[in-house]
Amino acid sequence: KPLHEIYQKPEIFVDGTSAPDVRQGGLGSCYLLAGLAALAESPKRIQDIFITKEMNAAHYYSVKILYRGTWREVIVDDYFPMVVGEEAEDVAFSYGVDEEVWIMILEKAWAKLYGSYKTVIGGFGD
Repeated sequence: KPLHEIYQKPEIFVDGTSAPDVRQGGLGSCYLLAGLAALAESPKRIQDIFITKEMNAAHYYSVKILYRGTWREVIVDDYFPMVVGEEAEDVAFSYGVDEEVWIMILEKAWAKLYGSYKTVIGGFGD
């Protein structure tokens, strides 16, 4: 689903960043989320990763990730996998609090860099 169908008013950042913003979903990317939680204690570090710093009408977001010693720009759209349960539908993987989406965008960019969500499970990418 696109972010505007998941949340009423999604924002990349809500009141900066902090470790408690990071919530793990069902992916098994705790190694990545632990690193993001540590970085989130210095909000400027997380914000500097984002090239696109605001929600936008194009529904695409650009971030930079250090990959094998080189900064790489990764562009992702705002569609995220969902899990449908008996009573509700929920985001399948990581998420933030207060409709904040920086965690979701970074996890998706990480997965894209490695080829898929599946390849980043447990930190055993290529």
